[in-house]
Amino acid sequence: MKSLVYSIILLSSIILSTVLAATYTDKRLEDFGRTVSELREDSEKAYLDAIRIEEKYEKIKLSLTLFMNENDVREIEMHISDIKSAAKANDLTEIVSAKSRLMLHTEQLRRLSVFSIEAIF
Repeated sequence: MKSLVYSIILLSSIILSTVLAATYTDKRLEDFGRTVSELREDSEKAYLDAIRIEEKYEKIKLSLTLFMNENDVREIEMHISDIKSAAKANDLTEIVSAKSRLMLHTEQLRRLSVFSIEAIF
């Protein structure tokens, strides 16, 4: 009987920690996504905004790495780098394109971070 009680407690704590981690990650990604959406598409301002996005990313990087696939997290870095490069080159179309890719990737990570059937399978 003890083992059944311990098993239920263990299972409950695992489920609770998974839900809490998913909720925490979702909130962090939502905030990061808002920062990305505020990126101005003027090349001078875009570079400053990209630096701000990178700083925001550095704050959430550890938690994302703990709870998500490392390759997906590294892709965020790649997209931020693309935005910075495009801003330095004054390439407006590439800035818009890189911003769009980063926003799409962030939304995809948010969908996968939420505790749902889609995230499990």
